[in-house]
Amino acid sequence: MKKLLFLQSEVKNPFALYEIMLKEGAIHWDKENKTWVSYSYDACTTILNSADVLIPQIDEKNVHQLNEFALHIKNGLVRLSNGMQHEITREIAMYLFDGMKKISIDLTLQSILSTTTKNNKVDWVDTVCKQLPALVILQSFDFGDEECDLISGEIELLKMIMLPHKNKEQVARINSSAERIFKIIENHILEVQSGLVSRLVMKYKLEYNDAVFFVHK
Repeated sequence: MKKLLFLQSEVKNPFALYEIMLKEGAIHWDKENKTWVSYSYDACTTILNSADVLIPQIDEKNVHQLNEFALHIKNGLVRLSNGMQHEITREIAMYLFDGMKKISIDLTLQSILSTTTKNNKVDWVDTVCKQLPALVILQSFDFGDEECDLISGEIELLKMIMLPHKNKEQVARINSSAERIFKIIENHILEVQSGLVSRLVMKYKLEYNDAVFFVHK
């Protein structure tokens, strides 16, 4: 029986596997894990948009005791099925992306390689794939060099927020990192994108404090 749940890093060519499974059928039952697996984009969007689908929040009662900054970040990871919350979050994202600056990817890549290359060898995944996209996005939003380095250096740690089970050490590190990063991004957005709150107030008829809350997320 094929392994239906896996990490992409465990499979040499995951896309070829997706193609094979899709030809066999869009939906498969994973007997070992007792779960349904979809390989169809249309099926996934249909499920995520359905009001009948229950998608539980990770650690809804905050058993892991994330602090307010980590919770803001976690709760900002809304899904298509979250209705108005998803729509407003998408509006914020589109507004921010509309104002992005054009950044020279070549120059950013040269900068990364010049500081991380050792003995003319490059770990392409760790050096480029995990750093270049984040740095380009941050630079496009006009973050300074020091802020870019700090935020990009914390991304791997912040990804732990999505872990279903976290130990005390991980939670402590997440909380510390989330507070630092949240405050930097919050101040930057409210200073550089001052028209965003007003746009949300006008378009969605929100109270000012409610619009600020969405932007903070």
